[in-house]
Amino acid sequence: MAKALEVAKYLVSKSVPGTEESITNLKLQKLLYYAQGFHLAIQDSPLFMERIEAWVHGPVVPEVYSEYKHFAYNEIDTHYDIGMIDLTEEEKKLLNDVWSIFKSYSGKVLEEMTHNEEPWVNARKGLGTFDYSNERIKKKDIKQYFAKEYIVQAI
Repeated sequence: MAKALEVAKYLVSKSVPGTEESITNLKLQKLLYYAQGFHLAIQDSPLFMERIEAWVHGPVVPEVYSEYKHFAYNEIDTHYDIGMIDLTEEEKKLLNDVWSIFKSYSGKVLEEMTHNEEPWVNARKGLGTFDYSNERIKKKDIKQYFAKEYIVQAI
């Protein structure tokens, strides 16, 4: 099983600075959520074990957020090194597919998309739009949602 930071580094390595295919921490967080969702729905297992939390601006993997937070809202430098990438070919294929689908969306568009999806909405039940939360988005909720909304539609 991959580590979320390895997945993040792989996604950052695919980005193209100065284009719509660049990547910010906001965009990276949403891509991690989508990668986890597709892996759970297709493989019936998590891509990574780190928790995803329902923050104000959408799903966030806190460990990855902390690693890249110094970039703020700027593009992440593709040469920024956080260590080795140890992913299987199957994991890379899934990440390549996720990148192909979502690479041209901005972080803000992906944020809006996740704000309309059940896993994030359910994890933030009872909270106001701008209320702080570190509530965990349950993997089972992500799996069920992606299996229903994305995988079934693709068949």
